Amino acid sequence: MPENEPCPARSPAPLQNASAPEPIASANGGVITTRKIIENGQETIEVEEDGHLRSVTINGREHLKL
Repeated sequence: MPENEPCPARSPAPLQNASAPEPIASANGGVITTRKIIENGQETIEVEEDGHLRSVTINGREHLKL
């Protein structure tokens, strides 16, 4: 292996499975945060409102909605 190339065993894996939470201010002054997680080919979307989990969608199907 050439000296300028990083060793594959020591290179950090890129973060591809989660996106950073995206806070959005709502009309009533609260904060809505959406988090999208892709893990083992499964997409999970979590929605929090003012720190409380409000909905979970897995592969496009609602699993929790409060």
